[in-house]
Amino acid sequence: MDTPNSYQTWGEMIELFRIFYFVQGESFLYRETALDSDIAISLHVAPANLMTPVYSNDSDNIIKSWRLKMVGGYTRELDAKDVLQMKMANPMFTEDGKQLRGQSPLLAGLKYLQLNDKSLEAWVKSVENEGAKGIISPNHSDPNLWLTPEQVADTETRVQEKIHGAENRNKVVVSGMPLQFAQIGLSPSALSLIEALNHAKVNLCDLWGVPSTLFDPTPTYQNQQAASKRFISEVIIPYLKKEDEVLNRWLVEPFIQRDNVKYVIDTDTSNFEELKMTLEEIQALSAYLTINEIRVMQGWDEIDNEYANELFIDNNKIPMSDYAVQI
Repeated sequence: MDTPNSYQTWGEMIELFRIFYFVQGESFLYRETALDSDIAISLHVAPANLMTPVYSNDSDNIIKSWRLKMVGGYTRELDAKDVLQMKMANPMFTEDGKQLRGQSPLLAGLKYLQLNDKSLEAWVKSVENEGAKGIISPNHSDPNLWLTPEQVADTETRVQEKIHGAENRNKVVVSGMPLQFAQIGLSPSALSLIEALNHAKVNLCDLWGVPSTLFDPTPTYQNQQAASKRFISEVIIPYLKKEDEVLNRWLVEPFIQRDNVKYVIDTDTSNFEELKMTLEEIQALSAYLTINEIRVMQGWDEIDNEYANELFIDNNKIPMSDYAVQI
């Protein structure tokens, strides 16, 4: 576990294993063993995109081996029992066994990625082709006082010179004519594109079950805390349990059979601060649980004291019936 192979620590290996799982929808480990043995001598990550299944006619063991493309075009065939495949569910059943490969969240969310790109492209085009920002017009209804075509052309020239451009920023402009300005807003289609672009981030986060609040640039403390707790409890913990299950079945079981000892790989989740109880929650549970029970729930060691395993009663509370009086 400390040195799964000659060039990686367990942390480095499992990090790469998890990257393939969450990006490509499946990840692979293969083990080197002695002849006629399932005991792992070393463990290695196999890139999911370089693994090809070799099928058999056995309905119980559809995949008999995996072909791994190595550096230099070399191909190595690995026995199926020496390969651990951890994959996401794939509902795309096909004759060539596509359902036996994990489905990448990126593939499931391809339309959201396309929507994001299209929305951004359309938004840029709408800005480029938006046209005039507003209209300058007389602020009175007498047609005799409206601008002549020559005055309109001259006014447009003066606006470009005196109002538009960075050099005119914060400048005060005086007009000798009674004019008014009406701003032209964005069209509903342009507004819908902006709205779609804003929601694309939320949709992408949902592909992995990550609360989008974690990427909010200005979140409240309560929202950030709730999102972090939800992310740990709904995404991280279920994944770690799944990882422990497959490793215990594939990696640990041969050691159990060899040594007749119940070995278990179990991830310690007590270091997640987001899952620890607040002081108010601890005080509420103290009426029902012992000190050691609460310490175990918090990931702490038990106290070697007999009182730590007993319930304490609030001696200031007495039954209401003791206060019963004749009225």
